[in-house]
Amino acid sequence: MLANNETGVVQELAALAQAATAAGALFHTDAVQALGKIPLDFNALGVHAMTLSAHKIGGPQGVGALVVDKRVAFAPLVAGGGQERGLRSGTENVAPSATRRACNASRKADRREASINWRMVARSQAMPKPTMA
Repeated sequence: MLANNETGVVQELAALAQAATAAGALFHTDAVQALGKIPLDFNALGVHAMTLSAHKIGGPQGVGALVVDKRVAFAPLVAGGGQERGLRSGTENVAPSATRRACNASRKADRREASINWRMVARSQAMPKPTMA
């Protein structure tokens, strides 16, 4: 855990990641609490993988990211489908994916694409929710 949400302690992960790498281990950090609070530099941390969550920066609940060093190879736990570059199977959650795309487009100053994606999110949230009979 990079930053503790209860105590505010920020761990010095670069040295730990370096030691893990030297020992031949991969190093993952949960950076959810740090996102939007402190500068995050994946390369400077020296970790192999880092998890983030959109709701910490105003995004929808249930949307996250796994940032993985391109040099790390791993296989999916469940085969099938082609989602997430073949790393996961199953139905994609469209609204959060559109939200992520809208955020990326906004960041890149592509206002037209951002507008289209935000409308997709609004429409999907207005749809009736399935109920159990």
